[in-house]
Amino acid sequence: MASKTLGQQIGRGFGGDKAGNVGMAFGFTVLPIMMAIGAAVDFRMAHAVKSEMQSATDTAIVSAMSNRYLSDAQRVARATDLYKANTAGMTQANAAVTSVAINGGSGTITAAVAMPTAVLRIVGINTLPVTAKSTARAFARKIEMSLMTDVTGSMNDTAGGSVKIAGLKLAAHDLLDIVLPDDMPAGAARVALVPFANYVNAGTYASAVTGLAPTRVSGGNVQQLITCVTERTGSDAYTDATPGAGRFIGASHSGNNSGSYSGSGDCMRSGSGSSSPLPAVMPLTDNKASLLSVVDSFTPSGSTAGHLGTAWAWYAISPNWNNVWNVSMPIASNTDPGTMKVAVLMTDGEYNTQYSSTASKAQALALCTSMKSAGITVYTVGFGMSTANATDRAAMQTLSQCASSGETFFVAYDGDALREVFKTIGGKVSSLTAVLVD
Repeated sequence: MASKTLGQQIGRGFGGDKAGNVGMAFGFTVLPIMMAIGAAVDFRMAHAVKSEMQSATDTAIVSAMSNRYLSDAQRVARATDLYKANTAGMTQANAAVTSVAINGGSGTITAAVAMPTAVLRIVGINTLPVTAKSTARAFARKIEMSLMTDVTGSMNDTAGGSVKIAGLKLAAHDLLDIVLPDDMPAGAARVALVPFANYVNAGTYASAVTGLAPTRVSGGNVQQLITCVTERTGSDAYTDATPGAGRFIGASHSGNNSGSYSGSGDCMRSGSGSSSPLPAVMPLTDNKASLLSVVDSFTPSGSTAGHLGTAWAWYAISPNWNNVWNVSMPIASNTDPGTMKVAVLMTDGEYNTQYSSTASKAQALALCTSMKSAGITVYTVGFGMSTANATDRAAMQTLSQCASSGETFFVAYDGDALREVFKTIGGKVSSLTAVLVD
C-alpha cells in the first residue's frame, strides 16, 4: 500500500514536473508575442506621426517654392514657419527639428523627431526615430493662360470714381507681373491676350481662320480682307476644332462675304462710343513687354459680343490650333500633367451682340461648358457691376455659370477691387507651378 502510494506520489510528481515545464515554455513563448504586440502599438504611433510630418513638409516646401518674390532666405523662413503652423496641436510632429535647403529652383525640407515609446522602453528602446522629407521645384508646371479683356464702349464709364479702362490696364499689369515674373525661365509661363468688343480681331490670322482670300480685286482696286471675325456655326460651333472646310470661323459680315473686304482691312468697332480699331488677338507668349504694350493701347468702343471673346480665349490655348498660331513652342496637350490651362474672362456688361440666331449669352455658356470639359480652368470676372441692376445681375449669372467653380468667379466693383481680383487669380495660378518631386 505504501509502495502504491509512493508510486502514485511519484506519478503525481512527474505530472507536476511536466506542468511546470510547460508553464515555463509557455512563459518564454508569450513574452516575445506580447512584446511584438506592444511594439506594433509603438510602430503604429510612429507611422501616424510620420504621416503628420510628411503632410506638413509637403505643404510647407510647395508653398515656399511657389512664391516667386521671396529670396532664398525668406523661403527657408516660410517653409520653417509653415511646418510649425501646420503641426500645431500635434505634439510629436510639432516637436520635430526642421532643416531647409534651397538650391536654385529646388527646395528641400527635412523634419526629424525622436518619438518616445510606450512599450519598447521595457526592452531598453526609449525612442523611435521618425523623419519626413519633401522636395519641391519651382516652375515645374508650365502655365498657358488666355486673358479675355472687355474693351467695349462702357469701359469708358466710371466705377468707384475712376474710369474702368484705366483700372483694367493697372489690373492687367498686376496679373502679368505675377504670372510672368522677370526671373522666370524662358517658356515657363505664356499668356495670350484676347481683347473683344462687338468683334474679335483675328489680325494676320484672319484668312487662315475664315478660309477667305487675304485680298480681292473690286472695280480695279485691290481690297484687303477685314480682320474682324464673328462666331463659328454648324456642328463645330462650340468646339475648338482646327479651322478648315466646314468649320471655318465667321467673317466680319457673317453670311455676306462680299462685305468682308475694304481698302484697309482694318477691324473697326461700332456701337457704344466712337468707332476705333480693335486690338488684335495676341497668341501665347512670354514677352511681357509686348503684352503690356497692347494693354496700354486699349481704348473703349463697341458693343459686347462676349461669346466671341470666350471662343477665342479657348482657341488661344488649344493644341488644335497649333497650325494656326505657329508659335515657337507648340501649345501643350490638354492632358499634359506638366501644363496648366487657364482662361480668364473679364467683362463689364451683359453679352448683347451676336451674328447668328443664337443669343450671345447662350453661345458663351455652351462654349464655357465645352472648355471646362476639355480640362481648362475658367476664371470669370464681372467688373463694375451692381446687384441692384437687373442687367448686371443677368451678366453676373452668366459669368458664375461660365466659371469652373464658385471659387473662380469674382465680382469687382471698381478699379482697385479689380486689381485685387487679378492679383488673387495670378497668385492662385502661380502657386500651382511648384510641385513635389520627392
